[in-house]
Amino acid sequence: MQSRNSRFLWSCLPFYRSGEKKRIRSVLRRTFCAAAGLLLAVSVTFGLCACASPEEKADTNDYSVSGNLDVMRNLTEKTWRTLSEEEKIRTLRTICVMESRRLGMPWELQVSVEDLPENITAQYENATHTVYLSRKRLDDSASTVLKSLLHESYHGYQYALVELYDSLDPRYQNLLAMRDIQQYKEEFGHYQYSGSDREEPDEEQYEAYASQLIEETAKRYADSAMKSYYKEIAEAEKQPVASGAEQN
Repeated sequence: MQSRNSRFLWSCLPFYRSGEKKRIRSVLRRTFCAAAGLLLAVSVTFGLCACASPEEKADTNDYSVSGNLDVMRNLTEKTWRTLSEEEKIRTLRTICVMESRRLGMPWELQVSVEDLPENITAQYENATHTVYLSRKRLDDSASTVLKSLLHESYHGYQYALVELYDSLDPRYQNLLAMRDIQQYKEEFGHYQYSGSDREEPDEEQYEAYASQLIEETAKRYADSAMKSYYKEIAEAEKQPVASGAEQN
């Protein structure tokens, strides 16, 4: 025969188990969110995001280099010099969409060509997720314009990382993988401008601008991604005609 105390304990056990399950589920949810944030941050720290597969797609549209080869051929210097402003903008918009996919952005980057100050090649506005390119600089080499676009696109990615950082449980914000993102946030809040829009740029001011981590990492990404694009274009040009396709 069970004692009154033992019967009481057994009757309470289902409630204890139910509460324990809720607590475990809550812990698992928090752990999953933290792990997802950590994985993305580690990808940034070790440069994995720059190696995103060129075969990524959005909906039913193909945003790979090979899937947009007719447009990507415009990036060859010989072709770029013959393009109208409208054709150049259309090419850059295609690349901007591709970058949104490759970087795994939570929003789609936009591109706009404007009459920017004389010495400003490009800039990024996070409020509208837009990369602004100088109309005058469209006549620069294709590689120069592409690198500017990639550099500013990466600033959009950095802002996305800061948003992710702010959404995390504070207990996870001091993880080693978050250190660069912490600095991104601080530098965006106290941004050092290059001063290149002045008639006589200040070398010391430019050095302060260039030494910011957000600028150093954006520059490295742009250099690497630009080489990757041209390599993919060259490889796509070498691909054989698909089996069964007509050859002229």
